[in-house]
Amino acid sequence: ASFVSASAIGYYGADTGSEWMSEQHTPGLDFLAQICVAWEAAADQIAALRIRTVKIRTGIVLSAEGGALQKMLVPIRLGVGSPLASGQQYQSWIHLDDICRIFIEAMENESWSGAYNGVAPTPVTNETLGRSTAEVLGKPFFAPNVPTWSLRLLYGEMAVVVTGGEYVLNQRIRLETEFAYNFPELKPALENLLKTER
Repeated sequence: ASFVSASAIGYYGADTGSEWMSEQHTPGLDFLAQICVAWEAAADQIAALRIRTVKIRTGIVLSAEGGALQKMLVPIRLGVGSPLASGQQYQSWIHLDDICRIFIEAMENESWSGAYNGVAPTPVTNETLGRSTAEVLGKPFFAPNVPTWSLRLLYGEMAVVVTGGEYVLNQRIRLETEFAYNFPELKPALENLLKTER
């Protein structure tokens, strides 16, 4: 028997700064991290029953169908795309196809066990993510950064989700498995997802 649980890279905290995180790092102390810790503790109870348990800590999933990418596209389509806060905060992303394939591999491959970061091997800054998206769409990306204070005004305590950064690496997938990403680099991933919009 096997049990595969969906967790999130929020496990490491909503803002890890420029310090990279791998599966061996301890959890963050903020609210989102504590939710992930509690969620994973429930999965660990399954592991205690000697059932192979895999926890996938998912990053920002890029999809043409919705989610983070669709929200980011709104100002970019209007030609007023800009970085959020400093723009230098890291975003650990993954293409929808690759995260689906990771979950399938985790279910089918008996050698997978424990926690894995479900992120592409190339985290990027918020500015790079926005600028690359604008380039793929042939749109400008020149507006001034959206100030942190305005994001806090708009989102309250949850502003840290967009102003903070998570520099998370896929150490275990890269070093311990033979999983091959279809979209390891951002630009080809965006070109694939946005091909109908160009």
